[in-house]
Amino acid sequence: MPLSISISHCNGCGLAAVADHPARIGVDLERTGQIEREHCRYFLSPAEWIVAERAGATFVWTLKEAAWKALSLTDDTPFFALRLAIDRSGELRGVWLRGDWTPARARTWRFSSEILAAVVYLGPNGQ
Repeated sequence: MPLSISISHCNGCGLAAVADHPARIGVDLERTGQIEREHCRYFLSPAEWIVAERAGATFVWTLKEAAWKALSLTDDTPFFALRLAIDRSGELRGVWLRGDWTPARARTWRFSSEILAAVVYLGPNGQ
């Protein structure tokens, strides 16, 4: 079947999402507060730093990991090569990878009091 499927798990919680081809989807679950500030320099772009200062590094990490999965990236691509375009309201508008722009949208929520969840959808016009 022409589907994009993504799964994630963390601390006994699980999340899965499916999208029809050609759209791509990625999900991630992460414990809040797990991303150390000193590690942010390894994966945040300057624009993402601004978002992390407002919303927290876990918020950006979770979105970035979900986008990574949606793009089916591997360890051959450095994590910092993927850049998120997040507007002032905290909405994901798209992603940059090696100079290529892909429209995107996302949903984030607290899966539990300790777990942040993100779903990133990459499709025509980010719809």
